[in-house]
Amino acid sequence: PGAARDLRAILAHNSSADIRMRPFVQRLEDNFSIDGSKTLQLSLNQVQQMVPYVNAQKWIQQTQARLVSSLVSDTLVKGARGDARAIEALRKYGLELHIMEDAVRDIRAHGLDTAKWSDGTWEQVRGPLLKMMDDAVLRNRTGEIPAFAQFSSLGKFVFTFRSFVLGAHNKVLAGTLNRHGF
Repeated sequence: PGAARDLRAILAHNSSADIRMRPFVQRLEDNFSIDGSKTLQLSLNQVQQMVPYVNAQKWIQQTQARLVSSLVSDTLVKGARGDARAIEALRKYGLELHIMEDAVRDIRAHGLDTAKWSDGTWEQVRGPLLKMMDDAVLRNRTGEIPAFAQFSSLGKFVFTFRSFVLGAHNKVLAGTLNRHGF
């Protein structure tokens, strides 16, 4: 129960919870039903779910998420203490000074126990912190890989084991473009 309130645990779990076994899949991610007669597609779906476990991607992603969540939390705490470099790093992701003032108050009073923070502070801080996590812990969300590869039957078949690379390229390129402009 305590881990569900700790900022580090929340950030780490959010970044690594999407790799999990789904033993009984009746619908695709886009909510279309899977016809039971399509055994090849069902078999490929099951094999695809096993890949992150066989190649240790699940373990690596969880470890990376825990490490990065500690770094992000430490940066937030340093920013709350007035560290100029930490404040600048947080501002790049949208944590402006007026938001930091609320965060400083709650961090001083309650530490990283987000359940005790005011709702307004948690609402304002959550988005930028999750953006920081997304930049470091690569995972694909809806819309981060081309629609053809994500939603069409042929695209799902062709890009079955290449979606991570597509998403990583898009995320790194788009993130760099947004932050640095080149």
